[in-house]
Amino acid sequence: MIWKKRDSDGVNAVKETLKIVNIQGLSDDEKREFYATVSETSQLDLYTGHVEHGYSADAVATLASCPRCHALTRRMFVQPL
Repeated sequence: MIWKKRDSDGVNAVKETLKIVNIQGLSDDEKREFYATVSETSQLDLYTGHVEHGYSADAVATLASCPRCHALTRRMFVQPL
């Protein structure tokens, strides 16, 4: 795990560290447990479906709607493929 100091940016002002975890060596069960723990501690729902487009919160004018189609959005933790 690598810890990097992160500037307070309003979005992550309370959490001032970025955590990078290499999960390649984990078993499938360990990966499921890891993602469940991250979802729980981040207080974001875990989304396991297909993501058509994803955007950084810093790159969009509002988090309430998609900048491409203007559909309502919500923040979720997405498990990588």
